[in-house]
Amino acid sequence: MSAVCGIIHFVGNSVSAEKSNEMMHNLKSYPIDDSGQWKKGQAFLGSVIKYTTPESTREILPYIHPETGLIITADAIIDNRNELLTRFNVPKTEWESIPDSNLILMSYLEWGEDCPKYLIGDFTFVIWDEKRKELLC
Repeated sequence: MSAVCGIIHFVGNSVSAEKSNEMMHNLKSYPIDDSGQWKKGQAFLGSVIKYTTPESTREILPYIHPETGLIITADAIIDNRNELLTRFNVPKTEWESIPDSNLILMSYLEWGEDCPKYLIGDFTFVIWDEKRKELLC
């Protein structure tokens, strides 16, 4: 089981290194395979990952989408991967290299806040849109 954490100050305050480090320290008390964090100004997202599927070994979380700047962190097992990958016209040669968090982000880019309606599986995720100062959990 993986876990996500975060702090978002919607009114001007920066996230302190002390608070973000404390959150990550508390999560690392569980058995994990990897961890990551992202912090900028008023926002912090963190993740600890326990590899449970072949796709989970490819997770880099939090992940920053290169074109949009959206930041995602997640704990997810998406069961309708093939359906989504087909819908998004991803070449079959790339299917194994795409982690579930990226599928969630692709779904968000397609359907916005309705994206959970199109995801089948067990998932928790947070997407931070820094430009618009919007959060979807």
